[in-house]
Amino acid sequence: MNIPENPGPSFGPGHGSAPGGAPTQPPPPAASAPPHPAEEPAPAPPLVHSFSADGPIDMNVQHVRGNVSVRAEHGHAVRVELRPRGEAGRELAARMRIDFSGGHLRVDAPADEAGNLSATFGDLFRGSGGDAEPGGSGGSFVDRLGAALRTLTRTAGEIGSGLDLDIVVPVDSRAVVSVGVGDIRLHGSFGRADLKGATGDVELSDVDGTAQLVTGTGSVTIGALRGQATATTGTGSVRISRAERGTLRTRTGVGDIQIRVLEGTATRLDLATGLGDRSVDLTPTDGVPDAGRTLEIEARAGTGSIRVERVRD
Repeated sequence: MNIPENPGPSFGPGHGSAPGGAPTQPPPPAASAPPHPAEEPAPAPPLVHSFSADGPIDMNVQHVRGNVSVRAEHGHAVRVELRPRGEAGRELAARMRIDFSGGHLRVDAPADEAGNLSATFGDLFRGSGGDAEPGGSGGSFVDRLGAALRTLTRTAGEIGSGLDLDIVVPVDSRAVVSVGVGDIRLHGSFGRADLKGATGDVELSDVDGTAQLVTGTGSVTIGALRGQATATTGTGSVRISRAERGTLRTRTGVGDIQIRVLEGTATRLDLATGLGDRSVDLTPTDGVPDAGRTLEIEARAGTGSIRVERVRD
């Protein structure tokens, strides 16, 4: 009896062998799609307060955590935009107090936080006008800086959550701004500016009247100086991009000072540094002095260099 050979198991297409007998491999498993990253919550829309003024105004801002930007523009518009960051920022925005009446704009942190902020600045800036040299021993600016920042840490909460303020005021307005944690930037022409920060940079584009810029930790920058200015930082640099005329008094505890003087400006210098270099690149041949353009500079650095140089118009 003839018994047929067993051909073995039969497989469908794609298994065992390809046409012509070539062996094949089973198809690889389908690649799984990469997991989608968790989406960040959409930022909260800004809260906008709009007013109208007859001319320059007086502005006073007390803020705990977040950046403050102020622009001086031609016209009558007064506008305050609150831009929250994170849930804590939204809660802070809901508690801010904003009032405009009689040519006075007030933007205040909640009463409980504003009280702690005032205590912080009292510790930090008491005597900063000259009763103690930055970087000195007991009771110095640096000692006050440490105590103030410890208070501020208990007050400000998470730095990642905060409330940024964008403000528009008429040209030649007078501005007083105090911030715990955050940068302060003013752009345009102000009649007076008094800017104080505990931790953050302070910047003023133009000084045509009087200005005081102070920060505990951060840099201080002035664009054009044509008036009277005081610039002080505990830890950070000071930079004056274009000093045309007026009076400048600047101090750093730890940090460099750079002052660029416009060509043709007669300049009187009083410079001192505890540990660092002094460099002056002003010569009588750097242009013809303008009799109506004079500048007085007093600069002190505890640890850091001081450089004064010319800039051409």
